[in-house]
Amino acid sequence: MPTKSRINYNPSLSVEDNAKRCGVTEAAIRKYINEHGIDRRYDEQVKRYNAVKVYIQSHKDAKPSEVASALGMSLNTVKKYMAMESAPVKPNTDKVSKVNLSKLSAPIKTVDKDQTAILSGILRLYCDNAPTFDCDLTTSVGGFYKFGIPRPAHLFDKYPVDETVKPLEVAELFPDNSFNSIIIDLPFIVDEYAESKTIQSMMLKRFSYFGSNEELYSTNTQMISLAYRLLKSNGVLVMKTQDYWYKGKQEWVALYVIEQARQLGFKLLDQFLLIATTKLLKQSYRQRCARKMHSYFLVFRKH
Repeated sequence: MPTKSRINYNPSLSVEDNAKRCGVTEAAIRKYINEHGIDRRYDEQVKRYNAVKVYIQSHKDAKPSEVASALGMSLNTVKKYMAMESAPVKPNTDKVSKVNLSKLSAPIKTVDKDQTAILSGILRLYCDNAPTFDCDLTTSVGGFYKFGIPRPAHLFDKYPVDETVKPLEVAELFPDNSFNSIIIDLPFIVDEYAESKTIQSMMLKRFSYFGSNEELYSTNTQMISLAYRLLKSNGVLVMKTQDYWYKGKQEWVALYVIEQARQLGFKLLDQFLLIATTKLLKQSYRQRCARKMHSYFLVFRKH
């Protein structure tokens, strides 16, 4: 029977400190890092971010130049982390850090808590190890590309957030068979009363929900159809989606997407589960079904 690893890796510590903490050699820590595809550069970025934020908490009026001098960092580095609203990962945890996208030996799993790891695995397995996708039809604020995956050359959205993202109508003008890979991430929330609510950000509202079940399903169908037309033969479509509970009924959106794609001529290649880590039930909430703690990345190939 294999022995349990003595290593409890902490991404906020150095290799030397991890070795001392776990009672092993530095070589053992480096081997663990390589085998698990851990990105030390990412860990160092998180450490610097935390250092900047902690310093600012106790020196609220400090200028970027003062922070840079106190922490021994470059001015541009300090400005970057001061502008960030939240850390990429929670600091001072014992969890393994983000997967290093450059390590092609890192295991590809069907279930993960790391969206970037899932997307990297899809690119490696089904997109000829391309660095990113050809086209994103629902870019929004570009959340897929925050932690290592480059932004695609062709970015579209129904409501573009900046000049780098083109209106979806532009994508509809592209000729057939334009791309080798496309990714889609539509909202999976229905709120028919949202129009009457006070919402501070109209743009955020546009990205977060549909007004009815019918709108959700019809939009999924339309986007799958558009992707099929734009993809080359053997092209890959990746769709992120999630099932949900609405008006006393479970809505199996993932099954719907799979069936619609199949009818159009797609073949389902794989499915990945992204596990949520922050959703909690309210104490006053009467639970009627299992809480949805995962979303799907469905991978299709065009025949």
